[in-house]
Amino acid sequence: MKRFWKSMTYKIKWDKRAYKELKGLETNDAIKILNNLHKLPENPYSPGNELKGKFKNKFKLRIGDFGLIYWIEEKEKNVWIIAIGNRKDVYK
Repeated sequence: MKRFWKSMTYKIKWDKRAYKELKGLETNDAIKILNNLHKLPENPYSPGNELKGKFKNKFKLRIGDFGLIYWIEEKEKNVWIIAIGNRKDVYK
């Protein structure tokens, strides 16, 4: 059973823009974000995290004052991080 579960794990991939946004953050904030991504590959479809409107078919993850937007490439089992920013700005 353990082997089956491992095969369901997704890989985290970074869009160039999101990676640049991460690098532009204060070191402590970037570390906090990276440390909170460990659960995402196991369950990227968390209830209540699907976005609407211009971000349809995308998902959000809240990490403190930051929001992270991602989409799921189901066929390849990838989670693409596409935006990181302050929660009040990232969804605009």
